[in-house]
Amino acid sequence: MRFKWQPADRQATHPAAFTLLEVLAAVTLLAMILVMTGSIISSSSRAWRQANAKIETFQDARAAFDVMTARLSRATLNTYWDYYDSSRKPFRLSSSPSTFVPDQYGRYSDLHFLCGPASSLITGMPPGISAVATQAIFFIAPTGLSSNADYSALPGLLSACGYFVAFGDDDASKPGFLSTPSRYRWRLMELSAPAEKLSVFTSSSGDSWATTPLSQGQVRAVAENVIALIVWPRLSTQDDAAGTQISDDYTYDSRTADAWSGTPPRQPAQAHQLPPNLQLTLVVIDEISAKRIDKGQAPPAEITAALAGLFANDVTQYASDLKKLQDRLADKNIGFRVFSTTVSLRESKWSP
Repeated sequence: MRFKWQPADRQATHPAAFTLLEVLAAVTLLAMILVMTGSIISSSSRAWRQANAKIETFQDARAAFDVMTARLSRATLNTYWDYYDSSRKPFRLSSSPSTFVPDQYGRYSDLHFLCGPASSLITGMPPGISAVATQAIFFIAPTGLSSNADYSALPGLLSACGYFVAFGDDDASKPGFLSTPSRYRWRLMELSAPAEKLSVFTSSSGDSWATTPLSQGQVRAVAENVIALIVWPRLSTQDDAAGTQISDDYTYDSRTADAWSGTPPRQPAQAHQLPPNLQLTLVVIDEISAKRIDKGQAPPAEITAALAGLFANDVTQYASDLKKLQDRLADKNIGFRVFSTTVSLRESKWSP
């Protein structure tokens, strides 16, 4: 008997194929994975850009803050003692030395140290600046800055220095061949006039030695998105816990009127001497927030409102004013950072 071999079930010899429904489900799942991956990458990239913008902004502000504190620590008045007559005019300024009659011995300096509200100290706006905020400080320091290369080896040359916060464009800091649109920001501005331009010796009163270089454009931006500069002249916390003995309203003028008082008559505490310490505070917002509230030529209302009524004329409100500013910025979802330190003025020889 002969048997004929027959193959097994044909269906078992071929692998099973995916159905259309299974293919669609797989494609859908893959699409969902790709969408989720893209979303995660996009969120991570956005977070990285925001963090990088904050880091760069705050790094620049920190560097400018360090330079400012270092320069301020070298401020000088070169105070000396001089005779004053009965009208409280020093011999140095006497119109007729031959008839000068000394009546009192007191401090005198040909230099000047000045701080207070920026709106009152900066009367003529430098080019490109449309508004100023909080406070300004102007002083003399041995920076060695000169426009003459022959004097570059003289680090003790005196020059006019200053700092304040202002809103304006960036046209002055751009190369002339660039035609990019102007960027309007709050910035920390630095006055740095060379020794040849120092005019503080030509007048015994006033602040033209500082305001004239400002109007001539001898000022530059050193940090962007700085919205507040608070300068608080004070004694040490051990000597004056409230910080009100030498200035109760943030102002200080070493050329204050010689309204001598007491018995025997004594000069005002600020007259012709540096404060021993300065408590400095910078408030900086991040670039992401600055872009979001950018209004072009007009200062952002969010910042103007946040600063309204703060750090005006009462140093005892410093802590509460700073807290208000932080809360107002946080309410507007504005990222910020506060830099604060106490600078000891090395040339100060304070006497009450």
